[in-house]
Amino acid sequence: FAKGVSARDRVCSRCACCPPGSDPDPPTKLDQVAAASPPATMTRGYGKLERAAHSAPAAAVELTVDDALALVGHGRAQWIVLLICGLCFSSDAIEVGLMTFMQVEAKKSFSLSSPQEATLSGVIFAGEMLGALVWGPVSDHYGRRKTSMAAALLVFTAGLSSAFAPSFAVLATLRTVVGFGVGGASTPFDVLAEMLPSMQRGRFLVSIEAFWTAGSIFVNGLAWAMLERLGWRYLVAFCSIPVAIGGMACVFLPESPHWLVSQRRNAEAAQVILETARKNGTLHLLPDGFQLTDHVVSGRQELGVVDDSVTSSDTQQLLPSSTSNSIQHTFPEKPSGEHHPTSVFDRSMRKTTAFLWLVWFTFGFNYYGTVLMAPEILPAKDGQDFNYVALFVQSCAESIGCVIAILLIDRAGRRRLGYLSYLACGVGTACLIPHSPTALRVMILMIARGAIFIASAVTWVHTPELHPTPLRGAGHSWCNAVSRIGGFATPYWGDSEFSLTVRLTVYAISGVLGCIGTWHLRETAGQQLAD
Repeated sequence: FAKGVSARDRVCSRCACCPPGSDPDPPTKLDQVAAASPPATMTRGYGKLERAAHSAPAAAVELTVDDALALVGHGRAQWIVLLICGLCFSSDAIEVGLMTFMQVEAKKSFSLSSPQEATLSGVIFAGEMLGALVWGPVSDHYGRRKTSMAAALLVFTAGLSSAFAPSFAVLATLRTVVGFGVGGASTPFDVLAEMLPSMQRGRFLVSIEAFWTAGSIFVNGLAWAMLERLGWRYLVAFCSIPVAIGGMACVFLPESPHWLVSQRRNAEAAQVILETARKNGTLHLLPDGFQLTDHVVSGRQELGVVDDSVTSSDTQQLLPSSTSNSIQHTFPEKPSGEHHPTSVFDRSMRKTTAFLWLVWFTFGFNYYGTVLMAPEILPAKDGQDFNYVALFVQSCAESIGCVIAILLIDRAGRRRLGYLSYLACGVGTACLIPHSPTALRVMILMIARGAIFIASAVTWVHTPELHPTPLRGAGHSWCNAVSRIGGFATPYWGDSEFSLTVRLTVYAISGVLGCIGTWHLRETAGQQLAD
């Protein structure tokens, strides 16, 4: 309210809609939201929606979660969520990165055979696959926040205990439990996706991959610094420290407003929106007495809200005009609670699920293949167990890939950037020549690893956008489980008796299959999430 005006004659400084003599102390937004009845949906359009919201009667304003997030914008609240989810993501990267060193060192400590050595990596992927099958439906039923906390606690407990494993059997069991916890990695990622305005979602979600890169670099750098002197047990113990930090940070993670609305807990979702607006300093942009809804508002055109954010030519070609305003129109309308995880196989989702599973399998097979085969492609010299310098340098390709993905994911679109990256990974892998100069192998391996990193980052962003909220946890997590099947196969294929050229050729073909699968997915850049 304007300063210097009497309490009786205060006038709203934004729209001058309050007549003289009106109540100088109207109910706050928190009071009005708490008193509002729950009901119904989701949309977008920042500038026009903002003007429409303040010109419409306060009691009549209904907003979808994406409408509300578009109004409050992205700021400190989303950066905090990004940090928390990123710490969880880096924790998973650290535990997975330990495979490269642990299987070699444990082989010496426990006198393991080659199949047992491969099993030590394989059990992690088996645990991840099982965990992904479980954590997704759990997050859809019990919420994203509780699921993220439980998974992080499990990873820390089993990860630290691995440092004290007295035998191969105990170590393999504990690494299976670690993998089970890592299988919940998609849950904090979904929280971040469901807290972001549509126009900022792509860049923000790819930014979380920087934490995965940081985790990969951290474990490689720590191994370089201490593995030869202190041994693998100390390496495992020190790697549990950032995992513990990530787990504790989950306490401050907000619940997803999309999930709350899908559970008909609209008032709680509104509280999350209000808290987000308060942290971002945009509380004044929300209309008084707004209500959250989980379907497209019928009077949206009357409010002047249009979707003018999609500029990708892929989007224009793949989305029919009747669905250009909302991804959710591609899914059948179902009351909250009627969605079952197996709905990903319904007629409306069957084709998308099939191609997503193909893409996720190739992602898991190729990404972990480049990680696990790097020591063989870049063999050690001077009596060392690993070529630490070359391994560290090629792992830095993920940093470059992360920057490229952030710059291009919205500009090029999920689909185009994805299939080109999978293709580049396949071509790069095919160009790796075993006896070529070391510098050339490092450069080509950096291209292949950077390309598969970009492709995997795009796939992580693309997948939750292709699922409605009641299925997002299960759909995304089950895709993650399929990638673990590819990851599980990688140690056995990568360490097989076939020549290096034959093994690399199979990885190259897998990259091309990932390209084909991504080609058949629809574009989602700039589109709102479906509830």
